[in-house]
Amino acid sequence: MRTFLQFVALFILLSLLASTTLPSVYGTRYPRNIEPEFDSRVRPIHRNALIRRIPDAVFIGDSTLGDNVDFQQIHALLGIKTYDIVIYGSASALWYLIIKNNIAVSPITPDYLVLFFRETMLTTPDYRVTGQYFPIIEEFVGKNDDLLARYSYLDQMSWLEKLAERYFPLYGDRLNFRNSLEYRFNHTLPLLLLTCGEFCVSEARELVYAADLDMDQLMMEQFGAEHNLTREQDFFFNYRVSVPTCLR
Repeated sequence: MRTFLQFVALFILLSLLASTTLPSVYGTRYPRNIEPEFDSRVRPIHRNALIRRIPDAVFIGDSTLGDNVDFQQIHALLGIKTYDIVIYGSASALWYLIIKNNIAVSPITPDYLVLFFRETMLTTPDYRVTGQYFPIIEEFVGKNDDLLARYSYLDQMSWLEKLAERYFPLYGDRLNFRNSLEYRFNHTLPLLLLTCGEFCVSEARELVYAADLDMDQLMMEQFGAEHNLTREQDFFFNYRVSVPTCLR
């Protein structure tokens, strides 16, 4: 019991210390805004492409579209001009942004818009929106994309996570804190002990972690990542997506 009380006291002390130092170190104001921060500058690459090509049909999807559809054959059989937006690893959140902030605002209006998706991609707005996928999401976010922030990010957080994110600096600034620690371990410590600077450390890391791709491990990680597509609630379309009464 004494050990537990000591742990609690130490945790409270470290939390108070973090609460007073982290906001000033990283320039974060608390209570903080828990919505993802986007720069709201939309990349008009697909809007410009529609103006140049004037297609009859637009196809949007991930690798399923890119690896399985022959656009030249479609043109030969149907006689229509197509424009394909194939983004490997993309999902419904990114498709929504491209449609809303590039295609819908284009002066060119194609006759057809075709979405290629797998499983429950259309009802999992939180799929592939964080980590390595966040930068490309940010490229197409506009000023009034509150739905994206709500459905893809905020609705996936519990009330406890929202509370900690807004008021608890040790949790709210965890990514900044982790990046600072990683930088110190990767660069400051080797420089002090081995006179090995950033370039030296980067070369050493590439040499150590360079290895042949383990396809079995890659497939296991891919299966784990796609577990979100088989959640029970996402198979109830009317529950996950508001369908107008006239379409029911």
